[in-house]
Amino acid sequence: MLQITEVNIYSIDKGEDSWAIEGEILFEDDLTSAFEATYLVDEDELESFSLELVLEEDYNTRTLKKRIVEAANDFED
Repeated sequence: MLQITEVNIYSIDKGEDSWAIEGEILFEDDLTSAFEATYLVDEDELESFSLELVLEEDYNTRTLKKRIVEAANDFED
């Protein structure tokens, strides 16, 4: 299983009910992929998520969601 080492947010549009997020995920072994996600605030869920890279190994989606939400909360325009 691939380990997520870092999540960087490049842009975020924080609406009342959802956030449109664009950024980059760094995985172990120097793998980097851009991503787009929609986070539903009230449900605390990623409604949609897409990676630029097609990965042959799995990664922990729960950890990924947590890291994206943490990075989004820390993001400053």
